[in-house]
Amino acid sequence: MMVKNNGRKSFMSAPKRRGMTPQQREAAYLQSMQSARNRSGYPLPRIPRGPRQPQRAVQRQAPRPRRPVQRNRGGGGAIGNPSVRGNFFGGTQAQMRMQGTPANNPMPLGRRNMPVQGRLSKCASLYAVGVVNPFSFVDGSLSKYNTSMGINVENSELPCIPEYPAKSRKTKVFARGIFTTNVTGGAGLLLAPNRLANLAGTDDYTPWLIIDTTVAAGPIFPNADSGGVVTPGYAVIMPNSDYTAPALAGVGTTTRLVGAGLRIRYAGTELNRGGIVHCVEHISHSSLSGLTVATVSQFESYFRTPVIREWLTLVYTPINTLNAQANVDELHFNNDPSRLFSVLGAAAGPSYPHFMGMVVNASAQSVFEYEVVGLFEIQGPTIRDLTYSESDIVGSQMIRNVVRPETQLIRNEEGPSGIFKLIRQGAQLLTDIVPIGIGIGKTIARALF
Repeated sequence: MMVKNNGRKSFMSAPKRRGMTPQQREAAYLQSMQSARNRSGYPLPRIPRGPRQPQRAVQRQAPRPRRPVQRNRGGGGAIGNPSVRGNFFGGTQAQMRMQGTPANNPMPLGRRNMPVQGRLSKCASLYAVGVVNPFSFVDGSLSKYNTSMGINVENSELPCIPEYPAKSRKTKVFARGIFTTNVTGGAGLLLAPNRLANLAGTDDYTPWLIIDTTVAAGPIFPNADSGGVVTPGYAVIMPNSDYTAPALAGVGTTTRLVGAGLRIRYAGTELNRGGIVHCVEHISHSSLSGLTVATVSQFESYFRTPVIREWLTLVYTPINTLNAQANVDELHFNNDPSRLFSVLGAAAGPSYPHFMGMVVNASAQSVFEYEVVGLFEIQGPTIRDLTYSESDIVGSQMIRNVVRPETQLIRNEEGPSGIFKLIRQGAQLLTDIVPIGIGIGKTIARALF
């Protein structure tokens, strides 16, 4: 090691250095460095110890790539605000790393890789519960499944159809009872869910629910919707509504059906339990009067199950019109059937027929329980307690894409949770598309403006 002065004050005077060999001068230099280290207290260059090792050859590597400049150090940018530096598609790099987007991507789509949970608005979620599980608003049955839609029926108002007009009175009606099959084990039930008025009529069009337990009952639905007198032996059930027929027959008073359901379960002895229950909701909401099981079994909405002690449920699913004869839109307010029948007579029968029904083929004199529920909206100049409701047309359409007459079997096999899962999946597909659409829209806006 050669020690040079280089114009600076040396560690040793010149007379002392003249009589020293280079090795001696190097040893003296190292000793002075050690003394300086001890005096200063600051870290100095490491003093080599022992003989020097030959340096290992290192292959020359390519220069390290330069890290891209952070585009949004000041936060997310905004179109039309040049004072804010940032990317138009996301926040800071730390935020994008949390969202799963590579931080070294100069133009990420922000939330592109971040999972988004599909959600419906509160009014749409409440409407979904009213259609899929209407009984929970009466007795709270199966209400535990409503939590998946974010609804607690104990703290929620009654549902409505989340489409304009959005001001109405929400109400519910229900009926419960017991029926017994005839000597051949047959029974038939027909439901016209659109009935709201507590009308004590004698015709076969007015009743809300018709139950046939006569001796002649077999694999056939009861007769109804002819305008004639109710067939002898039929049991007629009316809703426990607080509106009479004259109250709903006033000019300007209209009703709209939100949700309805019919369910039965076996209540007899286990020894005599057996048979099949045939269920159907007419695919076009036409009358089931007099149709046989062989006929309705050709419908896509038909299903059958064994006689069980659990509730067997048939719920109302809306379609565009009731039938081809009467162009009545189910999703809008219409005249109550009591007013139609008082004006049109028997000709009003096809407008709101009995299009939901069950036929029971069980052991003779088998006992069954039944329950019926209806959720309605009412408007009119004499109707009080009208409340505003949110409108969510997209949400209601997503629900009707899933809740159809063909999904009745899923409703019974998996319970309400099966239908709610399909609704959430539909919402998920929609929300997955939204971030991409927003990114494309912002890109176009950035190019234009």
